Amino acid sequence: MVHPHSAWRGQRGQIVVLFAAASTAIILLVGLVIDGGYSLAQRRASQNASDFAALAGARVIAEKIGGNTLDGTDPNVKDAITTTIRLNGGAPITFGAPNGPIYVDTNGAFTGYVNAGTIPTGTVGVQVDSSRSWKPFFLGIAGIGQWSAVATAPAKGGYAAGGPGGNVVPAGIAEA
Repeated sequence: MVHPHSAWRGQRGQIVVLFAAASTAIILLVGLVIDGGYSLAQRRASQNASDFAALAGARVIAEKIGGNTLDGTDPNVKDAITTTIRLNGGAPITFGAPNGPIYVDTNGAFTGYVNAGTIPTGTVGVQVDSSRSWKPFFLGIAGIGQWSAVATAPAKGGYAAGGPGGNVVPAGIAEA
């Protein structure tokens, strides 16, 4: 005959194992929700930095298209992009091939790299990629040490070169 308390002791050990497994799963799910939400916020911030930097570069190009060759220069496009990325928390931009900001024509096709010395003929805008990297809060426990988000944004400032009429220039408000 099996003593009734012997069966109870075996079940109590199983409950401890189930509780530990359930607690671990809950902690990982909470970590995924918190880190996932934070990653979405970082992705949005990366997109904002790209958007504002592209708009800043396009504004300078609009100056050139409008006939202001003093302010509408390649170094000013570079400075506008660099300053705007910095003010909006993006990672520093590397200029030139293969992933640096590019000049685009009315169709969005590549016309040259920003910081090559001059704004190429036919250019009406820029395309900027930016990124943000961060360490996850909870998922670092699971071995995920770093996450990053990359965003791309094109902007055209060349309304004088085939865009809508009027004195319209893209504008943005920096987060900073």
